Amino acid sequence: MIDKVEVMVSRDAHFGKKFQPVFSELRRNPQFGPFKPSKHFRAVADLRELVGVDAIVHLEQKQYGTHKFELIETGKKSMNQVCSILEELVDCDPGSHRVSRIDLAVDVIGVPLPWFRDHMRVHFKQWLSAIGKLVFEVEFSEMGKKGYLTLYFGKRPSCIRVYDKVAERRVKYELWKKRLIREAHDAALRETIAPRADRMFPVVTPEFPSFEQWLAVDLAFSLPSQTELPGMEHPQQLNFPVITRVENQLGGHVPPALNTLAAVVRNVRDFNPFARVQISPGNRDQPPGLHDRNQDGSYRHSVMQWMAGMWLSEHYKDFGHQQIVAMLNRDRNGKRLLDSLSDFIPVGDERGLTSEELYERHRDDVSRQLAA
Repeated sequence: MIDKVEVMVSRDAHFGKKFQPVFSELRRNPQFGPFKPSKHFRAVADLRELVGVDAIVHLEQKQYGTHKFELIETGKKSMNQVCSILEELVDCDPGSHRVSRIDLAVDVIGVPLPWFRDHMRVHFKQWLSAIGKLVFEVEFSEMGKKGYLTLYFGKRPSCIRVYDKVAERRVKYELWKKRLIREAHDAALRETIAPRADRMFPVVTPEFPSFEQWLAVDLAFSLPSQTELPGMEHPQQLNFPVITRVENQLGGHVPPALNTLAAVVRNVRDFNPFARVQISPGNRDQPPGLHDRNQDGSYRHSVMQWMAGMWLSEHYKDFGHQQIVAMLNRDRNGKRLLDSLSDFIPVGDERGLTSEELYERHRDDVSRQLAA
């Protein structure tokens, strides 16, 4: 799916009917509304509460004077809806906008995040950061708490990340509840101050759906098969499966096939964001024995090779596939070493998927967004 899009707008652009009044007011009053300066832009604001549009605007890049619109929650929208939002914000053909960042993602049901850490690597990404318990460094770093929440391959602005989607939405759910409770307190305070009442008006706390009910609605677009799960008629009784999101953030130098919104609509279905992803499901449940022989009677592995393979089999899940390959490639002959030790790579406990299946699921999601 197309999960996020950022587009650049020229400094002399004419804004659309929804944003032009806001921009005019900001010109008259630089302190207007929620606009705040950032590191690279002179004014940044969230337009969701300001004009009811799912976007964040970044005005006047400090070096070039260009503007940026960051479209959020695009994974729940069709491309027609995305283009309509841009037409409301900027008065020009939405397909002509230059894309400065696009996130392409797929949700994988039933495959937990640790499985991806154990069996996935990304070519040409020389930096890995995982939220894990062990702390060690071999060209990469691990940090944080066990029960991994996010796994990064590479660094921003171009990286691939894998994370627990249900855990990520639970954080959003708690923040959403806190925001509504805070707004209820603010409303009660305003009602008390306005008439100069002797005592504070009671706080009317909104009723919240359970997390399962909220999640059923929140993931309805990205998980159409969810409607077929038993218990959906009573979402509070529904136990959601494991959902892991694999996401490629393409920023900085966006590939030419996706460098404008029109190019995205034209090419995104055939663009493979996971072309550099290699998934190794493992080869054997048990490592070969020291005395195993080939058909010609020779020993299958030398003593040193067998001992190295046994260490690999024992510690494979401690490091994960990406770090194992990085260590084997210290002297730039990692592929040969990995091939010679392939019999010792253990099979995962769960049934995973291949990189080809990852791409096919992405194509299906994108096709729905383009057709809607």
